[in-house]
Amino acid sequence: MHPQRSKELAAKMYGLLGIAREDKEARTEFVRENLRFFGAPYSALMFIPPIGDRVRAAFDQGTYAENFLLSLTAHGYHGVPQGMISLLAPTVREFLGVDEEYKLVTALTFGRADESSPVYKTAPGRVALSETVTLHGIEGLGL
Repeated sequence: MHPQRSKELAAKMYGLLGIAREDKEARTEFVRENLRFFGAPYSALMFIPPIGDRVRAAFDQGTYAENFLLSLTAHGYHGVPQGMISLLAPTVREFLGVDEEYKLVTALTFGRADESSPVYKTAPGRVALSETVTLHGIEGLGL
């Protein structure tokens, strides 16, 4: 399900930017822009430290990221988590001098949004809770 939604969002974004599916050069440049943080002035790279329970560390990091992004919005800024950076983790760690035991998960890229961009108001949409979550033992709550 997630890969399909990802493809649909990409098609929507490329369409708004006027990038045809067969235009490999323009699509590659869009990916490069992603890795340049779309020109945002700031990006916080988020690593998981080498501790025993990486699952809990990932959860903590996700909670922190969510609250950081909400805080940006509350203060008139815009931010986006960018997972693509994790594909370049070895290069990023080497460049920054970060030990390889630290796992790069995401970048939180932020600043003021370019409201003139065609993708400024593009939303990925939401699926029903029942499509992504299985609830147990709470019948009758209406969720």
